[in-house]
Amino acid sequence: MEVKVAEILWLRSIERHKLRYVTLVSDGDSKAYNRICEVAPYGEAQIEKEECLNHVGKRLGTALRNLVSDCSKRKITLGGRGKGTLTQKAIRKLSIYYSRAIRSAPTAHEKQRAVLASLFHCYSTDNNPQHQFCPVGKDSFCFYQSALAKKETPGLHSVHIHTPLNRKLLHSYIYPVYKRLSDPALMKRCQLATTQNANESLHNAIWSKCSKEKFYTRRTVRFRATSAIAEFSAGPVWAHKKLMEAYGLATGADSTRLAKQRQQKRLDDSQYAAKKKMVKRRQQRREARRKLLAELQEAEGGQAYGAGIA
Repeated sequence: MEVKVAEILWLRSIERHKLRYVTLVSDGDSKAYNRICEVAPYGEAQIEKEECLNHVGKRLGTALRNLVSDCSKRKITLGGRGKGTLTQKAIRKLSIYYSRAIRSAPTAHEKQRAVLASLFHCYSTDNNPQHQFCPVGKDSFCFYQSALAKKETPGLHSVHIHTPLNRKLLHSYIYPVYKRLSDPALMKRCQLATTQNANESLHNAIWSKCSKEKFYTRRTVRFRATSAIAEFSAGPVWAHKKLMEAYGLATGADSTRLAKQRQQKRLDDSQYAAKKKMVKRRQQRREARRKLLAELQEAEGGQAYGAGIA
């Protein structure tokens, strides 16, 4: 289905819209891209394939979980409760680091270094620092490189490394995974930092009005798809008014009221999600301050001032 739709869109782009599509954003499935290359809608003009960052970001977590499972079948323990092992929590954090790395760096080479930095930074210990891939400078996320830039003594790795990994145990198994997922060819396809979020949100809006599991007439499908696209682009109130005008129908008080309710719910959901994210960030900042204060008190030999302390 997706292959045929992509073929139709590319073949009619010049006739309908007087433009050429030069990039195809995909989730790793190359069937649609291969079909477009076979059809060659623009002759010898090349069409570039761009990866969706959300789908690429999930690959590391999937690969590491599969690795732990496969090694477990061969009686090799990479997970478990030991320090520096590939626990589910460690895999989740490494996946987050990987996603941030491919989003933060602008070029393919810098993305590759950022991905490797996320691994070797976790390998580092006081006796064996592994920060050769970490960005240098005072503003570096790496406490070691930041301290060197400020001409200060770096702090303890046991305090600053939040996801320590046992290099001796894990490196020979997980480095090939990181090498494959930081390949320059893959990183080059992530340079535009594009996602399929907008498309997937639009598809969800259409399917909520026109389920894929039921049969509808062509006229019904066109009307509901048009309605969903209009609401997605400009909101339910505007879409309701314009659609009624286009079909020569009168807008009643009840239908207008329902459209306003849908639009208000959309705004409320958006504000709630933003507020929830803001509360989470504030809690994280408070926890970081508490942790820093506890470390300072411990370094100074306990609390020096407080209620009941002479």
